[in-house]
Amino acid sequence: MAIAGAGGGLGHLAIQYAKAMGYKALALDAKKRDICLKLGADVYVDFLESKDAVKEVIEATNGGAHGVLVTASSTKAYQDAPKYTRRAGTMICVGVSETPTQIPSTPEDFVIRGIKIMGSSTGNIQDTDEALEFVAKGKVKPIITEKNYRELDQVIDDMYNLRLEGRVVVKVD
Repeated sequence: MAIAGAGGGLGHLAIQYAKAMGYKALALDAKKRDICLKLGADVYVDFLESKDAVKEVIEATNGGAHGVLVTASSTKAYQDAPKYTRRAGTMICVGVSETPTQIPSTPEDFVIRGIKIMGSSTGNIQDTDEALEFVAKGKVKPIITEKNYRELDQVIDDMYNLRLEGRVVVKVD
């Protein structure tokens, strides 16, 4: 399972769920190697520092990832993901960009390579029960940082400068 945006609010959970379900997790993010590896990622690729992140993912997964989960909201994450999705693999779009983003694909990606691209904003009740069971068993531990609404400007600055790890919750007094 390749997870784009692996150190963020959804991605840090995705690493843990992938591992709890017995999958190998490849984390893609920027400046978040330590947190991703600490959470159990088998491989980390920094898409900003890498000369060719797509090539690194393909090599690390021996031909591409069977499953690709894009939790990032960046255009680059969506542009790269289909390229490292393995033949007959599935790419799941979760992160939503603030600007319209095109996913580069061709009919050959679907017909010849057989990849599937789908979106998801939530699961069903069974998915929720299974997810909560992993949390109850201690296999998934959310990283949550609480901030006061007066710190919102700093939180936004930290987000745009890739300094956030896990999920940030803004409290309103």
